[in-house]
Amino acid sequence: TNSRQLIFWFSAKIFGGRSKFKKVVVRMIINIVLVMLPIGRFYCRRQGEFMKHTGKLFLLIFLAATNALFAEDTDRAETAAEVDLNLINSLEAVVVTGERSRKKVSESTVNVKVVGREKMAAAGDTSLYQALRNLTGVTPETNCQNCNFDGVRLNGLDSRYNQILIGGIPLVSPLAEVYFYQSFPESLIERIEIVKGGGSALYGGGAVAGIINIIPREPREDFAELSLQESLPGLSASETYLSFAMSRSSAHSADSDSTPLSMMAFGSLSYATPYDRNDDGFSETSRKRASSLGLTVRRGSLRDGKLEGLFLYNEDNRKGGDSFDRADHQAAVREGTSARNSTAAVRYERQFSDSFLADIYQAVSYMERNAYFGGAGERYSESYEYDGSDVWGAGELENAVKGYSSTTNPLTVTGADATWLFSPRLSLLTGTMFTYEYIDDRQNGATTRTIFDAWDAGAYIQADAKPVKFWNIVLGIRVDKHSEIEDPIYSPRASSLVSLGEKAKWRVSYASGFSAPRVYVEDFHLGVIAGESHKLINEAGLKPERSHSLTNDVTFDFDGMGIHWEPRVAGFYTRIEDAFSIESDSSSVNVRRNSDGLSVAGGEFEVVARKGGFSLTTGASLQKAEYDKEQIVYDDAGTQIIEKRLLKSPLVTGNAMLLYSWKSFSFSSDLVLHGPMKIFLEDPTSTPGRSEPGVYDTPIMAEWGARIAWSFFRERTSDYQLFTGVKNILDAYQKDLGTGATRDPAYVYGPAVPRTWYFGAKLKI
Repeated sequence: TNSRQLIFWFSAKIFGGRSKFKKVVVRMIINIVLVMLPIGRFYCRRQGEFMKHTGKLFLLIFLAATNALFAEDTDRAETAAEVDLNLINSLEAVVVTGERSRKKVSESTVNVKVVGREKMAAAGDTSLYQALRNLTGVTPETNCQNCNFDGVRLNGLDSRYNQILIGGIPLVSPLAEVYFYQSFPESLIERIEIVKGGGSALYGGGAVAGIINIIPREPREDFAELSLQESLPGLSASETYLSFAMSRSSAHSADSDSTPLSMMAFGSLSYATPYDRNDDGFSETSRKRASSLGLTVRRGSLRDGKLEGLFLYNEDNRKGGDSFDRADHQAAVREGTSARNSTAAVRYERQFSDSFLADIYQAVSYMERNAYFGGAGERYSESYEYDGSDVWGAGELENAVKGYSSTTNPLTVTGADATWLFSPRLSLLTGTMFTYEYIDDRQNGATTRTIFDAWDAGAYIQADAKPVKFWNIVLGIRVDKHSEIEDPIYSPRASSLVSLGEKAKWRVSYASGFSAPRVYVEDFHLGVIAGESHKLINEAGLKPERSHSLTNDVTFDFDGMGIHWEPRVAGFYTRIEDAFSIESDSSSVNVRRNSDGLSVAGGEFEVVARKGGFSLTTGASLQKAEYDKEQIVYDDAGTQIIEKRLLKSPLVTGNAMLLYSWKSFSFSSDLVLHGPMKIFLEDPTSTPGRSEPGVYDTPIMAEWGARIAWSFFRERTSDYQLFTGVKNILDAYQKDLGTGATRDPAYVYGPAVPRTWYFGAKLKI
């Protein structure tokens, strides 16, 4: 009560003299925050001191930003007509990823998939991983039963072939990518742009399978937002997700020069308990706790240019295995990490004339990670009574504590772009980018240390021409010099858009890409089998992978039967030379070597149908990925397993999403088809129905979800919403999960969560 009175007194001093309505709104916000504090304290007790401090920080930012929002009375009449850039399935959304320049989706020479905040909300998505589920040719996957190491396949290729961008800048290192997709919350995302196919001609090494560009939230209007979602996986675990956002924008002002500064703060807190599907005492989804904070600042009218600043902080703590109340090395199996990632970027863009635009940027990402991969084995299983007085056997303690490690990983990116507009039909883009990465990894009580640094300097040029009204062609090339590669790397690119009348567009594109060798021994993952660390290292003299990607895409746009139709059919082919393969070199070391070439070919089909408040998007992708020659997957004690197909690459995937709104109610339903694929099982002793190591085929699995929401008290920019839904209604979940401490954690496939009920509320003013 005293705290409530103190805050009301403080807010009265801040908001004194304002309108009665705003005072009521402020009091309402404060009440909501105060109601949430006891809930926060409850979860904070289980999460540690850092969550308490983060919660206090969020509360201070919330109050400060609310003060900024209501500091002055402004005419908001025009905000009702503002363009919503997150409109679901809108072909007029402006994207930047495909050609590194602003273009409407329908005018881009390469196909760009866009996922906005409204679509994420309609599906109940709380992370980047979930937001990418319902896209044709995009397959999120879980790769570890213990810690839920994740990835995303584009056109069937492994996630190591993806280039992840934040605001168009490659700021996600290989180490940060290990848990990135699940740990990056939706609260930091304005929209996601995905381009499948090579993109090294614009963004550097790594863009072989495609590009995932995360556009952070931007200040576009004045609002404050608070959202809470509670999920119950399998009705035996729980996950709480709390997010907030506050924005103060000058975009709605008639005189933008008088208020050129725009700011936005946003963030989230989450906590998840572990889920044990088969009741063996070992988790299938790990215990997680995370916090995030973001800030974007935009300063316009600065010497005929604008200055943009971005800061993102993300903390992710997770533990998988068993015995969560014990020290890591006292669990039978433990895979756990505590990672903190800070990202900052500054960009200055200036329009020197009607025909010349330039921008420069400087960005840095710094990651710290403390991890444990290992365990004490069956000796300290869930059924064993540990009272602290047991005497460790010879070498047991020494082996158990070897799993601890700590890593620091700074990454810097510096670049500049210049665009010349010679005519409405011809423009030229030139740019340069310099990337430097440093890794310092200490393992096994600091007795083993790995230090590695690498740099890449690239320059690119791209011409965008429209020889005739119906034809747009883009040609470009990039040259890179990588510190680990002796010769320069040339990456050409070409794309074309032909308008076949007003109702059809034909896109053809070619791109060359490359992926440089990574020396860092944990750039892939540390798996645990029987409590031992399995490391991945690169063979000496490893050459870079080179790719050649070709896509052919036809999109239609017409009306029929009172419905607006947008069907699309596409084919793709990617050839990778000197492809990396992983081979077992010893009982605890896997080696990445150059192997024969790898090819993936396939096609996809999509249909979008819209009418009024109804929207249906459905699609399917068929692909086949295989090496030129059979690869050795397993070789031990005279037993050799070979396979030509690329493992964990699904033969077919499908997706559908239905959206319907009527007055204050909205309904959504989504379906994701997990197609058959080949997966390797190394240790079958704890896997039901398996008796020997081998490559097995997975079944087809359908992940179906639905959500209903009710909005009330809606006035222009305000929105109060209650919602509930179910994910994976059919409970399609892997049936042959491994059990016990000796299970093979890499033998995991299908949906990442079981049937999950969720509900929540959202407030926006």
